[in-house]
Amino acid sequence: MRPLVSIITPCYNGSGKIQLYLNSILNQTYNNIEIILINDGSTDNTEEIILSYKSKFIDKGYKFIYLKQKNAGQDVALNNGLKYFTGKYLMWPDSDDILETNNVEEKVRYLEKNKSYGLVCCNTNIVRSENINKVVKKWNKILYKDKLKNFEEILLGNIIFAGGAWMLRSEYFEKINPKREIIITGQGQNWQMLLPMAYYYDVGKVDKYLFTYIIYVDSHSNKKRTFFEQKKRALDTLNGLNKILKQINIEKNLYIKYYNMVTEQWYITLLNQSIYYGEKKESKDIYEWLRLRNINIKVKLRIKYILNQYNIYKKIHNIYFFINKFLKF
Repeated sequence: MRPLVSIITPCYNGSGKIQLYLNSILNQTYNNIEIILINDGSTDNTEEIILSYKSKFIDKGYKFIYLKQKNAGQDVALNNGLKYFTGKYLMWPDSDDILETNNVEEKVRYLEKNKSYGLVCCNTNIVRSENINKVVKKWNKILYKDKLKNFEEILLGNIIFAGGAWMLRSEYFEKINPKREIIITGQGQNWQMLLPMAYYYDVGKVDKYLFTYIIYVDSHSNKKRTFFEQKKRALDTLNGLNKILKQINIEKNLYIKYYNMVTEQWYITLLNQSIYYGEKKESKDIYEWLRLRNINIKVKLRIKYILNQYNIYKKIHNIYFFINKFLKF
């Protein structure tokens, strides 16, 4: 018998989005699936939509589990779902993702052939909600043979970490998560799922486009924020990554290396954002913070910083944007 695959998905206010996802699960060529849906306190008709699919999943032979909680975030919802899964393999897509029909089958085939591998990913198409048939970006990064290099790439966000692109071997996941719990950071759940697994086990890849990630204008990650909201989010993410690194029990010298690596990355990001928002004092403070730590600031970013300090970066940026827009006509 084919091994059981557990798919755990937190859902929050999915009306108009979740149907695409549920249909993509229902249309899988692989049918030994356990689908666990956690309603994270939705205020729309998400529950009604989910329950309307129950008989469809059961008719196809899927095991269907529906859970409901007060709104607490994706990481809390995923923790609830992790208590119930029974599959040999585990996935955790978002409720607005789309899995290609052979997504599950191809990943299972890979992990069945490569017994030492703890997790596997696939190539990904990235689209916008306005036209999901038009691919705006492709992710098809080649992985390293060295698992720690892959760990670093996931840590820095250079390898796509959307749940629908991945599958874990449950046995290995439970070895490093015997309580079936991930750290609650309030910043999603993907780093918590991936980083411990990638540190201890080899990462494989199915070199096929099996997953579509949709960029929604109104999604939480694309919400318009002030600079100070962006700053808080960045520092919260950095704090969350620090907690994850500590939980993995990485040897001290590697922990320092990885923590410095992500700190540098996020402060470079903050410098870019402070310039974009025209925050002169903030950009100066961040620039000095980076300079005092001898962190390399690329020439292009240095120029942007100087222009911002003289109040001319935004003007040049707007002129450049207008010319580009004009040339497209």
